[in-house]
Amino acid sequence: KRGIKMFGNNAVQAIIDELQQLDEKKCFIPRKLESLTKEERHCALKSITLVKKKRTGEVKGRTVADGRKQSEWLTEEEATSPTAAVEALMIVCAINASEQRNVATCDIKRAYLHALMDEVIHMKIEGPMIDFLCAACPRYKNYIGNEQGKRILYVQLKKALYGCKQSGRLFWKHLTGIL
Repeated sequence: KRGIKMFGNNAVQAIIDELQQLDEKKCFIPRKLESLTKEERHCALKSITLVKKKRTGEVKGRTVADGRKQSEWLTEEEATSPTAAVEALMIVCAINASEQRNVATCDIKRAYLHALMDEVIHMKIEGPMIDFLCAACPRYKNYIGNEQGKRILYVQLKKALYGCKQSGRLFWKHLTGIL
């Protein structure tokens, strides 16, 4: 709401573009409300869409899952990926500088979305986000349900979406498998 208030139609278009990209990348598939068990609906993660203005001036939308609920059932091992300690990184940087080594870095765009989800995770989309998703991909209209008087849309995640506790581990497994 705040992003739309700040950036107006640019924010709405950025959100629709983001949702369209997620659909094109087959990040999730819609699920009918009646096809989900009560437990699946209870465990479903909420979707969160953030809007920000980049340094270039472009307004960008980013949809993530609110993975806080996953702490109830995921172990720390399942939710973490091997990460270099900051101290180790600084030591390597100091050695590289001292030895005047050439160093290269790269950015993997939408990194987590390259990794497949390895379990069934549902995400619920509520409020105006449903309208934005249907504007981006009209086929989702057939999956809108009603829960406690509110419109709701459930999707099953097929890709490791940002915000899910296991996404970092899944991307690490994917990347190390390729390397």
